[in-house]
Amino acid sequence: LRDYANRVINGGPVEAAGPPA
Repeated sequence: LRDYANRVINGGPVEAAGPPA
């Protein structure tokens, strides 16, 4: 969940976020 959480926290779109590994 590191990449997913980081991108969501950074304000990036969830669609562009990596897979919730």
